[in-house]
Amino acid sequence: MERKIGFVLALLLLFLTIPGFHAVQAKEIGCYSFDRWEDAQRYYLQHSQNTLDADRDGWACEELIGFQNLGAEKEKWRKKPGEPVPEKKASPKRSWFEQILYMIESFLD
Repeated sequence: MERKIGFVLALLLLFLTIPGFHAVQAKEIGCYSFDRWEDAQRYYLQHSQNTLDADRDGWACEELIGFQNLGAEKEKWRKKPGEPVPEKKASPKRSWFEQILYMIESFLD
């Protein structure tokens, strides 16, 4: 167990010494953060992230897979003031740093 902790600490020390690594910037969520349109739209409805709706028509990331295939069901997804948001939470992709931490945590368990 001590070897694992030492390994993790050495790995973290290595990452912290990389120039620019510790300069954290605000994470901007964009259409590139999602694989499917439904996830982007849910996130948009919950967070009102305007970067996801460039043309301000109530639809987020219209270029993503899934938007064209909705047909008549599209209207239930449109953002309208005062309407409830679909319950399932969208999960944006993890950053590379978050994935490394996730792998380290999995390794230690």
